[in-house]
Amino acid sequence: MRVDGYVRVSKVDGRSGPSFISPQVQREEIEKWADFRGAELLEVHVDLDQSGARLDRPGLEAALRRVESGESEGIVVARLDRFSRSLTGALETIRRLEEAGAVFVSVAEGLDPATPAGKMMMRLMLVMAEFELDRMREAFDDSRRRAVGRGVHPTGRLPHGYLRPEGGGPLIRDPETADRLAVCFRMRAERRSWAEVVAYATESGAGRPGDPRWTYELFHRVMRNRVYIGEARSGPYRLPGAHEPIVERGIFEAVQLTQTATAQAATSPRSTLLAGLLRCAGCGRSLHSNADRRPSGEPRPRYECRGAGVAGRCPEPARTIGTEVEEIVAESFFEVYETSPIARRASAASRRRAEAGLVRAEERLAEFDLSHAGEEGRPQERETLAGRVETARRRTVDLARSTLIESPARLRRRWPSLAPGERRRLIGLVIDAALLGPDRGHGLAERLLIVPSGLGRGLPRTSHRTSLVPYGWERGEGPGPAVLGPEDPPPTFR
Repeated sequence: MRVDGYVRVSKVDGRSGPSFISPQVQREEIEKWADFRGAELLEVHVDLDQSGARLDRPGLEAALRRVESGESEGIVVARLDRFSRSLTGALETIRRLEEAGAVFVSVAEGLDPATPAGKMMMRLMLVMAEFELDRMREAFDDSRRRAVGRGVHPTGRLPHGYLRPEGGGPLIRDPETADRLAVCFRMRAERRSWAEVVAYATESGAGRPGDPRWTYELFHRVMRNRVYIGEARSGPYRLPGAHEPIVERGIFEAVQLTQTATAQAATSPRSTLLAGLLRCAGCGRSLHSNADRRPSGEPRPRYECRGAGVAGRCPEPARTIGTEVEEIVAESFFEVYETSPIARRASAASRRRAEAGLVRAEERLAEFDLSHAGEEGRPQERETLAGRVETARRRTVDLARSTLIESPARLRRRWPSLAPGERRRLIGLVIDAALLGPDRGHGLAERLLIVPSGLGRGLPRTSHRTSLVPYGWERGEGPGPAVLGPEDPPPTFR
């Protein structure tokens, strides 16, 4: 008989001892069985860090393919629970072996499912293996719930900026790295580019000693992790205020709203003021921008919809040439800023009250979802609660952003001396986008819709496949562009 062996370990992670059936031990048991039975052991397939509840394991699939292609006459495992911890999954896999005319052998149990008695024993043992897996899952879930309830953040890898106290307990700030990491969050909330943030983190030593160089992928995970606002979390269990935060909630939420880096190199000869901010009202995508050179040598900005992308062809592409659109949007930026909560320098106390209001709104929504799980009714009540969360989040972000930008009067005085990249960054703190409609005989200002900060959640990301439905709005009667209000329908490109 020519057979393949199969070895599985659910989690290696430095384990040892008699309770740990290592890959080498399993392999030796399979080899001993083959020697005793005079079978030829062709290959041994190994799955490390693979759960027995899953069927899509690469090693197991490779062994099954060899059996079904006739390269092997069966599969041998050291123990039944190494093969599977799911009754239905194991039976389905063994049925595939039977259909291929192959054998299945479990060495420790001496099982041969080709006989009725062996088939009965195998099913009984698989039932017990599945029961044990369910019991382990229940115990693990209960331990997570209890840990989070005590304020412990259960994680295999310690979050950057934190230390774990001796004897366990809630996380504590790392005095060497926490403040530097807070600066990284603040830079991103200021709409600094990822390159700037990563460069600062690398040069300042924001990571722990021995950590690899900061990368965009690492930062993307770090800046979405709610552990930095003091929340202990594991699966569905969460506890706000479990430990001291590294970043205040408003700055954290501002980072989540920063979709892309708007700052470009101010020294670039083809840099434009509204790169990443001016969007097409026909498809919602950012307009392609560059700065053409006039014969006099002065740059002339050009903005145009590319017309086609991953989502399809834009039904109403927009374009414009010249500095007029930049002047209109810059003036609209100041008008929005002067009437926005961002213009009023918020005190630390008012920011804390806003954060507390956001936490209460989130808790009410979570309680509603928990008490009405699985129910299809009451959508209006949930929509009301979700709306309160968004309102509280927007207020929290606005108050936090008020600490990131100087007063409108002072900024107006300095505006002519600022580089294009710095102006673009400041505009992005106050408005999410400016939508430009197609030219249908309207003035340029009438073709513009200004979307203030926090109201641009419906705008598509560059790589998303969205249905391109042009976004229309009621054009104002005044000479300036329209401004989207909190009660207006958001720009949605489904």
